[in-house]
Amino acid sequence: MKILLVEDDEEKRDEIIELLEINFTPIPEITSKMSFQSGKIAIREEQFDLILLDMDIPTYDISLSESGGRKQAFGGRMLLSEMIRRGIATKVLVVTQFDYFENSSDGLNIKELDKQLKESFSNIYYGYIQMISGSIDWKDKLLKKINT
Repeated sequence: MKILLVEDDEEKRDEIIELLEINFTPIPEITSKMSFQSGKIAIREEQFDLILLDMDIPTYDISLSESGGRKQAFGGRMLLSEMIRRGIATKVLVVTQFDYFENSSDGLNIKELDKQLKESFSNIYYGYIQMISGSIDWKDKLLKKINT
């Protein structure tokens, strides 16, 4: 299985990768990106079986010399739009810690966002998993969604 993980939080990214490596045989090939732009390049250049996508990602990768640009509260939704525009039909699961997303123009709770994503991206969006710190329920939910 070839998986693209778009996640800017290092701790969250490592936890997801460890979960996948422990629970799948053979170990999936995981490509990790940290921003909208690097995720967009990855989906243009490679084919994946699954995309695990954070919703709140920076525009560019953050480094010692790059701030990452403006944080995109709906950067994941922008990447889904890019996939539709390019005819990419890979299964996408949103993995987020947030239950509310806000930017300058609007704000949505996770259930409202889920409904919007189902309506707008019904052929590629397969739902969300909310990572709750200290809980292990999200791990079982993620594994179950991947296997369906």
